[in-house]
Amino acid sequence: MRYLSSLLLLFLFPAFAAAQSALDGLGNKANAQADAIAKKVEAKVQGQAAHSSQPFYRAQEALRKVMEEYSPEIISWDKMKELNARAKERDLASRKMDLKAVQQNQDIQKITFQNSWPDYTALLKGFTHIYVGEAHGTESTPAEMVRLLQAVRKLHTNKRILLASEFSVTTHLEDFPLVKAQAPNSLVHIYPEVNRAADALNIDQLALDSRLGLDQLVLWEDEKGLSLPIQCGRYLVQRYLSSQEVPQAQELFSTLEMTLNYIPFGILERNRQWVRYIKAVEPFYDIIVVYAGQGHLGDTLSNDLPYMLDTPDFLNIFFSPTEEGDPQLDRTYEEMGKKARRNHLQRGHQSDKAEEALLEVLEKQQEYSGEWTDKTKPFWAQALAIVPAYKKNIPGKEILIYLPPSGVKMPVIQPAEKPHAQPAKPPVRKRNPDDLRRGNSFI
Repeated sequence: MRYLSSLLLLFLFPAFAAAQSALDGLGNKANAQADAIAKKVEAKVQGQAAHSSQPFYRAQEALRKVMEEYSPEIISWDKMKELNARAKERDLASRKMDLKAVQQNQDIQKITFQNSWPDYTALLKGFTHIYVGEAHGTESTPAEMVRLLQAVRKLHTNKRILLASEFSVTTHLEDFPLVKAQAPNSLVHIYPEVNRAADALNIDQLALDSRLGLDQLVLWEDEKGLSLPIQCGRYLVQRYLSSQEVPQAQELFSTLEMTLNYIPFGILERNRQWVRYIKAVEPFYDIIVVYAGQGHLGDTLSNDLPYMLDTPDFLNIFFSPTEEGDPQLDRTYEEMGKKARRNHLQRGHQSDKAEEALLEVLEKQQEYSGEWTDKTKPFWAQALAIVPAYKKNIPGKEILIYLPPSGVKMPVIQPAEKPHAQPAKPPVRKRNPDDLRRGNSFI
């Protein structure tokens, strides 16, 4: 599985001395910034109150409370390793349970593939929770995601719709992860075409990830020396640097952040944060579309978002592009995987064997038919989601879509009518002057 590479940082401490000099004035600058932010927030409170009864602002308030309740916890690199070991044990136990449950199933599911453009307006009917999983690094996937959002709006003309995305992130203290459609915001969007489409369709957006240091490099200093705080879910993992590592802090930050997001600890903790975020705002939306990497939706049932969220229904859509991905991204993940295995951070051999055994059983329980003759159109099929006996009886479906290479002209789905966008006010959050000193980008 290829995961999204970290965005390049804009600032690099060239040497230890330069880093030390920059840190000398950090406290005063942080206090001044925090005071300025607090004054701005105070000035906006009065205007915000008039809109407090609107669902969007009630959703903002609910999310703010959850974010305050789960404020960041700073942990050491060794503590992260300990939590990762537990996550690896959970991963193995989950795969064994999945295998045992599937082995008990004697039914054969016949799956017929179609060689056509999927009619999303028909496929999405009856589902309030839609999960879209992708393989990172291609152009055809976000293009197809735009078509899917167009279909969601066409099907639900007057409904309140939310796009919760792994590919929108907060990077500043002033950012709030829930933004109203067409309202100005400073979120970083990995796929801007998807976010532009959501705005045009009056779909609110929820940034699932927060990336401290994504916008500028942050170094902490204490009696032990300089360290990098790396955000992963609700944790800030503190990694101390040697004097030789300081000049390469930017490159090291990107590598370590990608590693944390890639290993069992990172996938699990990010999913847990996403669940908290989505659950907080869920009561205020009619339809929720989650857009994330496939590893968060279809890896092991105990760790997958649809089951962690425990929603009343769900539809999993997996986009599988046939075009070549970014070769540099592929090499980066390959090398990162090797390093993670050498440092015993990646899931173990037993988990890999359990997954292979599960796939072998599923191949015997599923019969496929269909032929991909027209490569200018997708090749897709729908099936019942596999729900082991130890899980609640959640009615779910899955759709696997092999996409043609980018550049193929895709039909555009137009909404039945363009919904009227409500005027938006900036979000309001309480500030703690200590937040900047702690490098806190959550609250």
